[in-house]
Amino acid sequence: IHLILMENIHQAAIELVFQNYDLKGSSFDRKVSVSSMSTIPPRLVLKDRNFDEIEKTISINQEDHRRFEIELGRDLQFLLSQNVMDYSITLEKVATVQEPSDDPRLFRGRESVSYCMGVIDFGQRWNMKKKMENFAKKWFRGGRHQEISSVNPIDYAR
Repeated sequence: IHLILMENIHQAAIELVFQNYDLKGSSFDRKVSVSSMSTIPPRLVLKDRNFDEIEKTISINQEDHRRFEIELGRDLQFLLSQNVMDYSITLEKVATVQEPSDDPRLFRGRESVSYCMGVIDFGQRWNMKKKMENFAKKWFRGGRHQEISSVNPIDYAR
């Protein structure tokens, strides 16, 4: 058994949370059904297709964008070196507090919104089982591999 220990990314008080997403970069089976946007509990974790419908994009300042790219790049290099795939980026949209934060996972957005982001999930090794899953999903999805998350670690990191 292998274990990756990660720091808690979601440290915002519940009353500050607007939305919470688990993003894999795929669309197959990546939507949580909700009856109304006004009734989504702040800790309900939404997925990629919800993000595409609700947010579409996020806007953070250039310095934070560069900092996130560097942090994400380091994480992806480590995961690639371990031949791992099947992880997510968590994105939590929170109300910005007035005092500056030294939290490295907090990225300032526009107006009164900030985002907590980081790599989460337990990662899977790219092995024969995952290769077969990739083949089967592509076969049944008509070759639309960009919609599935079971892909080799190099494609997954893109």
